[in-house]
Amino acid sequence: MYSRSAARGFLAFLLSLPALQGKIGWAVTYTSINISALRGSTVNISCIYKYPYGRYFRPTDITTLWFTKGEIELPVNLKHDADYAGRVEYSDGEISCNWFSCKRTCTLRIKDLTKSDSAEYKFMFITNIEGGKFTGDPGVMLSVTETSPSSSSLTTSVNVRIVVVSLATVLLVFLFIRRKRADREASGLGEAAEKVGEVEEEQRDRN
Repeated sequence: MYSRSAARGFLAFLLSLPALQGKIGWAVTYTSINISALRGSTVNISCIYKYPYGRYFRPTDITTLWFTKGEIELPVNLKHDADYAGRVEYSDGEISCNWFSCKRTCTLRIKDLTKSDSAEYKFMFITNIEGGKFTGDPGVMLSVTETSPSSSSLTTSVNVRIVVVSLATVLLVFLFIRRKRADREASGLGEAAEKVGEVEEEQRDRN
């Protein structure tokens, strides 16, 4: 008759087996799933990956890779992809583990972006234990553009403000000229009325 501790140990063993657990405890979480960047710039694509950790499942070696080409079963590592030669770097953070799992960060850096770099980027990690691998699917969509959307919005906003200011200036100038003209006309009428009064007064004096 098995003791309760033995039963719990056997259950933990079953849960730790990748083939039996249905990938419970395995995960890849991307910090962003949609990224836009300018052509010629550098972009960082980051994620946090997690895997089970216990008495019967303790990986001692983990390989990480990013890919855009190939199937999940046979991905093309960006470091070995001729289209990215000399332009990609991987950086891994510190591994953090508790009683049940471990997690770690990984960042992909791509330099000198080109339009052809626009694609879906997926992260995969492979442990040294048979069946112990996982892929973050779907991945991160990268869009490489010629101009920054925010810059375009800013330019449009500035142009609108310039148009508004220009219209306001024209309106003020028009009102100023109109007022000056009205003042001159009023002044002219006053002078004419004054001259008429002087003529009438002279005629009365003569009579």
